[in-house]
Amino acid sequence: MLDLKIEKKLADFNLSMQLKTDEKLIGILGSSGSGKSMLLKCIAGLVKPDNGRIQIDQDILYDADQKIDLPIRKRRVGFLFQNYALFPNMTVVENICFGIDGEKEKKHEQAMNLIEKYYLTEIKDRYPGQISGGQQQRVALARAIASKPEIMLLDEPFSALDVHLRNRMIHEMQLFLKDFDGIALFVTHNMEEAYQLCDHIAVVADGGIESFQDKKELFKSPGSVSTAQITGCKNVSAAKKKDEQHVFVVDWGVTLKLAAKVSCESGFVGMRANQIKVIDQPEGENCLKVWMVDEAETLFKTSVFVRIDGIPLKDKDYHLHLIMVYEERKRILGNDFFIRLPAESLFFMEE
Repeated sequence: MLDLKIEKKLADFNLSMQLKTDEKLIGILGSSGSGKSMLLKCIAGLVKPDNGRIQIDQDILYDADQKIDLPIRKRRVGFLFQNYALFPNMTVVENICFGIDGEKEKKHEQAMNLIEKYYLTEIKDRYPGQISGGQQQRVALARAIASKPEIMLLDEPFSALDVHLRNRMIHEMQLFLKDFDGIALFVTHNMEEAYQLCDHIAVVADGGIESFQDKKELFKSPGSVSTAQITGCKNVSAAKKKDEQHVFVVDWGVTLKLAAKVSCESGFVGMRANQIKVIDQPEGENCLKVWMVDEAETLFKTSVFVRIDGIPLKDKDYHLHLIMVYEERKRILGNDFFIRLPAESLFFMEE
């Protein structure tokens, strides 16, 4: 169990976070400067909170009221930094030994077991500058796990890797986390990484935890505009309730049906770009005729920007952002076409 409630006054904002959960693998998702890495530093003991409490299972790491502040060495925390923080003047085996307590022979034996487990045998006598980024990450993981931590703190471990290596290391991280018996906090600003690795995600904004949910529920119903935007929602508008299942969407100028009941008189409506459907003819509710404003291609998908009420007068004069694969894009034959916003994919957020 992880139980924390901490406060820390910083130069740009006040950190105020509260999280209590029995989940073992938790994603911490937020934009740069939101407080994600500072949370990890407080848990690790690198930064002391001004107030609060941090407890992992039965171990109290920090408690301001009881004046408990365990030193880093006694916290049983494994920390994987963004740049891996390997000692450049130590070999691979020496770096791993650094994370192990005990006599020299015992430390070396444990280090060699980890070297074999993480496929580092061929590079064990090399220095960090002589091995690849992926190998450095495996060394850093082995060193972190060598201390037998009860919690692993992973601070954007893939941010410095190229796309090919990142995909391979994400897969290796999945295998590692399956074997790890303790709690793991995975910090990232990349929602796809968080979704791929974690079953539960905490969204961090302005120094606080805005939302903590099962990942599927979080993306289906974010709860707030900032959480929706952090989780990648491209289409958000102010909305006013018309009845229990219909809202007038102010910015888009249309009335839409929602599958869920609308809880209050005004708020916001969100729709993820990949859930808008291109249709041949308008049949049923939430079908709209739109005009294309702009298009931006990526390697496997394309973004289409559309306006609802007529031909756009200028660039960026659009209402909705759609993301689709190229096969679906082929269905659009002209500048105007029809779309459907599935009621079950629309979500309402209170103000």
